[in-house]
Amino acid sequence: MALLLCAMLILFLLCTSHEVSGLISLSSPLSADIGQYVMKVAIGTPPQEFSLILDTGSDLTWIQCSPCPGCFNQPDPFFEPTASSTFSPVPCTNSFCRAFLEDDRSFMCNQSNTGCNYQYGYEDGSLIRGELAYDVVSLPSEDSASVALSTVIGCIHNETMPDFANADGIVGLSRGLLSLPSQFSNHSVAHVFSYCLVDILSRGSISSRITFGGEARNPAAALTPMIFVPGSDFYYVEVEGISIGGRRIGVPTSTFHPDNADLRGVYLDSGTTYSQWRTEAFTPMLAAIRQQITYQVVDAATTHALGVDLCFDVSNELESNIILPDMVVHMRNVEFEIPALPNLFRILDGYACLLMTRSTSGISLIGAAQQQNKLIVYDVENKQIGFLAAQCGTAGPQ
Repeated sequence: MALLLCAMLILFLLCTSHEVSGLISLSSPLSADIGQYVMKVAIGTPPQEFSLILDTGSDLTWIQCSPCPGCFNQPDPFFEPTASSTFSPVPCTNSFCRAFLEDDRSFMCNQSNTGCNYQYGYEDGSLIRGELAYDVVSLPSEDSASVALSTVIGCIHNETMPDFANADGIVGLSRGLLSLPSQFSNHSVAHVFSYCLVDILSRGSISSRITFGGEARNPAAALTPMIFVPGSDFYYVEVEGISIGGRRIGVPTSTFHPDNADLRGVYLDSGTTYSQWRTEAFTPMLAAIRQQITYQVVDAATTHALGVDLCFDVSNELESNIILPDMVVHMRNVEFEIPALPNLFRILDGYACLLMTRSTSGISLIGAAQQQNKLIVYDVENKQIGFLAAQCGTAGPQ
């Protein structure tokens, strides 16, 4: 059934897209803003430009559409569906829409409701409500010519999301059928993408690129298998252990193995700022960090007010003299190095604060802060993820 629905969707997308011959690669500027990363995306005909948050932990790409009563303020005008000649609602009767009635989303279709309306929830409890629609997404190709590809997007008319500050919505990058890389792969774009995250506090002062297609691959990247977990579209990796300050901590490898029944596993999530680790891993991590750092631990009330789990008082030290341990996530075939500054700790008002938290869901993830200054390649076609240290936003791989 799933294969039949996928084939029907692919047929529709190929028949309605602008004609594209041969394999192509696309890219877009990428920058940091208040703990998140945003890329430029143009949607519709004529194109309307938006800044969307990169989220490898979700599949749906969505924007706020006019009218949108109660929606959060955004830097760009709401998307105007009536102004796009290529906008078309996904009908409720479409088998692609109805296939998601059994998913974890809530799709609402009935005789009085002809559109594919849905309610989509996130782990933080926020909700978005809208309709699925077909329209074109335009990005520059490798020769800088803009290429428009027909995609399915979420057109939001109601939500309970927090204000995104300088972003207009989310671009879904997971392995799900609705994600942008998955849909692009139906348009002569190889199912692979890469990004290089700049310093998370750069606030748009520097930028790098996100690339879709064959140009995203880099032969110098160290490769680890992409672990597929039934029922999940996350990008899981096989973690074999953790080191703090060059010392391996005592965490059983079973803690990191994907297991649906017990919510184990570790995945990459660009849409979450700080890494989260299940208690069985996080507790020994904290113990190892405390053991290796001689600075005074900041009281819990102050630490929690800063939105983190652990801080040290370094107010009497020059930042250049502060000594903090690095961290290494040992993956199969890859040593994922997390430098103390600025990836593992951040200096805030005289405190050195750990940029990792305890997972409330039981699943562990590597967040955006720990992915800074690395080229990360998600090669779904070859079922592997690549890593390469880089100075993102400057000379080097981007």
